[in-house]
Amino acid sequence: MGHTTYVTVFAAVGSITYGYAAAIIGQVIGQPQFYTYFGLAQSGAGVSHTETVIGKFKEVSSVPETRLTSQGAMNGLYFAGGALGSLFSAWTGSAFGRLRTIQIACGICVLGAILMTAAVNVAMFLASRFIVSHSSRDLHFSLPSA
Repeated sequence: MGHTTYVTVFAAVGSITYGYAAAIIGQVIGQPQFYTYFGLAQSGAGVSHTETVIGKFKEVSSVPETRLTSQGAMNGLYFAGGALGSLFSAWTGSAFGRLRTIQIACGICVLGAILMTAAVNVAMFLASRFIVSHSSRDLHFSLPSA
């Protein structure tokens, strides 16, 4: 495979991670298994902790439904990681060059996705969300624009 093919593959992975990382969480937190697996309460005494991790709950009809607000560690860490990744991309681009920056960010993003998939507790899930956000924003700002 030629040099152009490698650059194209890394650029494609960066574009995919940029949208996927932000969009997938809405599907995940809508599943009851997510709350059960991490021991997050959807009602009762533990709701305060769940709201801290995910966001505020809002009653819709008789069934509690999660609706994200601007609060919650999950979104807060995601956007903090994105902000740092955006700032970091200038330094990594100068230090390593655009191609190497894209390659490093792709590797970190894959590592973050593996950690998110293998998360055994909320802290690991939140840390991996920060890592994915940081690397996907680093990719976004390092990729050539059309």
